[in-house]
Amino acid sequence: MPAVYPVGQNVATPYGNGIVTKAGSVTPAGEAVVPAALSLRSWKLANGTSPTLYTSTTTWPKVVPPVEEGCDVKTQYGRGRVEALVDGRATVLLTEWRLAGSSRVRCYLDVGQCTFVERKKFNELTGLEKIDEANVRREKAKAVLGSGDFSGAAELYKQACFYLQTVDNDSLTDNASRASLLECMIACKNNAAMCCNRLKQSADAAQFANDAVLLLDAIYKQRGLKIHAHLNSMGLSDTTLFHAWRSKGLLYGAQARAETKDFTLAVELLKRCIALTAGVDSLKGIDAKAKKLMVACKQSEEILRKRERKAAKKMFNGGGSPKKKKEGSGGSPERAKEQGEG
Repeated sequence: MPAVYPVGQNVATPYGNGIVTKAGSVTPAGEAVVPAALSLRSWKLANGTSPTLYTSTTTWPKVVPPVEEGCDVKTQYGRGRVEALVDGRATVLLTEWRLAGSSRVRCYLDVGQCTFVERKKFNELTGLEKIDEANVRREKAKAVLGSGDFSGAAELYKQACFYLQTVDNDSLTDNASRASLLECMIACKNNAAMCCNRLKQSADAAQFANDAVLLLDAIYKQRGLKIHAHLNSMGLSDTTLFHAWRSKGLLYGAQARAETKDFTLAVELLKRCIALTAGVDSLKGIDAKAKKLMVACKQSEEILRKRERKAAKKMFNGGGSPKKKKEGSGGSPERAKEQGEG
């Protein structure tokens, strides 16, 4: 069924201009089935929020909204996103191209030099734009995490990882862009693992942490080559990459494995983690957590093994302990009677 209005469409209503937040639908005959939801932008409610209008009308005119913070615009220098709007001057972060070394470009323009354009859909984004979108979600996740909302932060980090995983590496034309992709992906996967552990989403945490460690292991094997050099030039020292980030991934992975009672693998990951944190003053916190978890895992593993041995012994002994023979006799009278039967 065709949509009443597509999501993101700006519409002029009798109650003010609004943007479609939920698409409605109509039958081929034009009869509305599900109304569309529009967030009105021309005025606010008493509590400061935008009112929502539900409508099945399909004849209201579409409008080009004004340039405002957060919207995409077309400029003489290419497409970009408005970061700030002050006294008729817009700060626009260009998204279609970068300087050498993947440095971003900002333009300071009059609002009249900017033309509103609809934001690109996911399948229209270039590789660089997907990295940009991932970084936007990464920054939002940091703010959400600061308020203690691990669920909201986890969702944003997962979205960022999704954007990054769909980037075609061949579409990135230089190693600086590839390094940017790796930096964002490792950071987001590690942080997603941390959030998932707090939410007891152990399977997701283990996967994210393992992915981060595998990426760092691959970079370590190719240290000294171009990608490694670009990561260093971004301010990421070898201590950060191969000790701090890798030890975090190993710790988060161990925490997830311990939660699922896979203590053997958890201990192996913790051994690697402690080897990386040893002697590094800045990683004393991670080192202490890893050692504490190591002790707990070994204790839990020993308790689990004792239970398994006890269960096996009980199974093979028929559910009870064997009776002891009396000294100087050939066995109990009951046993002698059993041997004499038949």
